[in-house]
Amino acid sequence: MTEATRSAPAIPALTAEDVARAARLAVDAERERSAAIRRTARAFELAETLADEHIGKGSTPDAFRKVAEDAHAEKPPVTRACGIPIVAGEDAREKFVRGATDWLLVRSGVAGLVADAAKRRGETITIDPGEFKGCTYRDLARQALELRGVSTKRLTPNELFARALTFREGMQTTGDFPIALENALNKTLLAAYAVAPDTWRRFCRVGSVPDFRASPRYRLGALGALQPLNEGGEFENVALSDAEKESISAATKGYIIAFTRKLLIDDDMSVFSSIATMMGRAAARTIERDVYALISLAAGLGPLMTDAKRMFNADHNNIGTGSALTVAGLEADRLVMALQTDPSGNEFLDLKPAIIVVPLALEAEARLLNTAEFDVDSSVNENRPNLARGLFRDVIGTARLSGTRRYLFADPADVACVEVVFLDGQQAPYLETQDGWRVDGTEYKVRLDFGVGGVDFRGCVTNAGAE
Repeated sequence: MTEATRSAPAIPALTAEDVARAARLAVDAERERSAAIRRTARAFELAETLADEHIGKGSTPDAFRKVAEDAHAEKPPVTRACGIPIVAGEDAREKFVRGATDWLLVRSGVAGLVADAAKRRGETITIDPGEFKGCTYRDLARQALELRGVSTKRLTPNELFARALTFREGMQTTGDFPIALENALNKTLLAAYAVAPDTWRRFCRVGSVPDFRASPRYRLGALGALQPLNEGGEFENVALSDAEKESISAATKGYIIAFTRKLLIDDDMSVFSSIATMMGRAAARTIERDVYALISLAAGLGPLMTDAKRMFNADHNNIGTGSALTVAGLEADRLVMALQTDPSGNEFLDLKPAIIVVPLALEAEARLLNTAEFDVDSSVNENRPNLARGLFRDVIGTARLSGTRRYLFADPADVACVEVVFLDGQQAPYLETQDGWRVDGTEYKVRLDFGVGGVDFRGCVTNAGAE
């Protein structure tokens, strides 16, 4: 044994208890390292897979924090919609506008109306607010600003809505909050317009004009019967008669509705839906009103035509002899229409009434006359067949007419007497928005470019009726 060997200290042998204690310390240290890395990942809202990767690599908590800080610096800011995190960016803003719009429709109670209107157009839509369900106006305004990088921590409610409604990024880009409001208003407006009851479409033709100038409507004369060949076996030339010409034009109608900041602060969704619904129904009623105002001109004789005579005029051969609404009276009116000739006077048009329009008080009687099997007015023979049965495919009763005057119209697909035209064929009202100058909020302008006019007199007959 050497001197060095004799001087080395003896190493005490480890007991089983020492080994177990060391193992427990190592496990605790590993658990704490893993937990610290996961806490850091959650604090920086990083994916758990990144934490798992660094736990497996043996990274220290300090080293992972540096990685987390670098990763967080590269991420776009995060905001929350009613407590649910949403990452900023173009996709996030699109998601906000879509989800906020759907939630405004759902919360204001018009989602069903919008879905029904889409169904009428042959479309199936899904209205799903997703994580935006439960948001208030204030929640939506705050998120819209924070998605654009605007801090809202010290803003009062009035300042919050002022910023959200007037936010501009650059010269052109509108903020997401007013876009969502406008989208929801526009969808509600169009839905209310589409489902609003009207009658004018049932007896008027729908047309289009390219601008606001008067657009012509022509009607040619008939060619008459085919001619036999002459002795030389040649066909003879036949001249077209001069066409009759009427004109029609479109004009703009509309108004401005204010959406005030007070309404937003009060979070009154019922007013929101009421405004949009009323605008849509008002647009539909405007056309309905104008059509009946047109045919009611001059005590029910209608508008002036290009020949300087009213649509219903004795010279137009379209006024029935005054009679009560009876089978005999309708039969006489039918003959008046059937005897109409083309503009050249060469041929009978043999037009048949398809629609009858009467004041509301006469609607029930008109429907009875159109469906009864026997002549309800016959006092001589109770089993006399009803000659007016099935004469009309449509019976229209309206409160916009009064008295006893009735109107019979041919199918507008055959001969249209009244036409409703829309600028460029755009039949729905149009919504525009701007920051309010006269009010503390946003102003919405709804407009509809349309016109109503008389374009022919041959496919219609009127009868003043009798008390």
